[in-house]
Amino acid sequence: MYGGAVISVAIERRAFVAIEPADKLTLNALDVEVSQTVRARDDLALVPYPTPGQLRDLDPGAIESLRRLTYLNVLKAVLSEQPWGERTARLTCWSDIPPNAGLSSSSALVVAALHATDRFLNIERDRHDAAETARLIEFRRMGITCGYQDFYATAFGGLSYMDFQGKERWLGPNLEPLVSVEDLAESSGTLPFVVANTGVRRESSSPHRPLRERWLQGEREVIDGMTALADNARSARELFRRRDWAGLARLMQDNQRIIRKLGGSGEAVEQLLRKVTSLGATGAKLAGAGHGGTIICISGEPEAFAEQLIKTHGVEAFAVTRAARGVSSEDPHVWTAQLDRRRMKAEH
Repeated sequence: MYGGAVISVAIERRAFVAIEPADKLTLNALDVEVSQTVRARDDLALVPYPTPGQLRDLDPGAIESLRRLTYLNVLKAVLSEQPWGERTARLTCWSDIPPNAGLSSSSALVVAALHATDRFLNIERDRHDAAETARLIEFRRMGITCGYQDFYATAFGGLSYMDFQGKERWLGPNLEPLVSVEDLAESSGTLPFVVANTGVRRESSSPHRPLRERWLQGEREVIDGMTALADNARSARELFRRRDWAGLARLMQDNQRIIRKLGGSGEAVEQLLRKVTSLGATGAKLAGAGHGGTIICISGEPEAFAEQLIKTHGVEAFAVTRAARGVSSEDPHVWTAQLDRRRMKAEH
């Protein structure tokens, strides 16, 4: 969101949206067992996210109840953006991505819902258009401070170098250049990454908003930090091509130093970074959410390292040895079986 550059890898955790014939319009979030029938346009109004005051003052159970009510917001926002009209259908969403962990759970669901409704409405949209439209939905309709990376990573998939030059001012549709996306997966081979979750949930906009405001105000430290992060991404592009994981580890450490200096890390992140380092990770940094969320590190044996991290410290962790595909459609028999299993689980 600063006109810089990043490298993104798509992981094998996915968000799903299924659309089935029905005689009325219903929205369903299987993961939290929330459903709603849409009878009028007003029923597509979004439920507000918990405020900072509520997050501070309420107990975890009450906060979780408030969050559950927001799980249909993505479907509502996408339907409001699309030329849906008076059509009826049953829309159901579910996800394998931990929520509020900095792993693009919301962005992935927006891209999935947009893709599913495009197919339902026979709308042709390329991956650039999908990423740009999905980002616009989250930013304008859902009111979330967000850049472009998550949407492009979800739409395109793979391991990609992305350049956001010319997109730092958020001028709006058709007024900015598209993101330049360069595929690095073929030259990089097997990847050495492990992703681990701090267990601290954060709305993605909460760390982004203050940093964005400081950048817009021209704070030198933030501008210089973002420039350095972009320079590191450009350097890392060549390291991926050469499979220079030691060099990449050093850049990851430098990235974390910059993020820490700008106030985007947090104690939960730093504690987990110390844990993975003590187990032998050669490079580790914040991966998403800030002040919590997720970290990514490098290991010579990522599968074994993830298992050791789970066993030793009890955190959620998994290896990333190859990049996943981007948004796609599946044959009905594939997702119907998964949907049936999810519904049975919810009913029990």
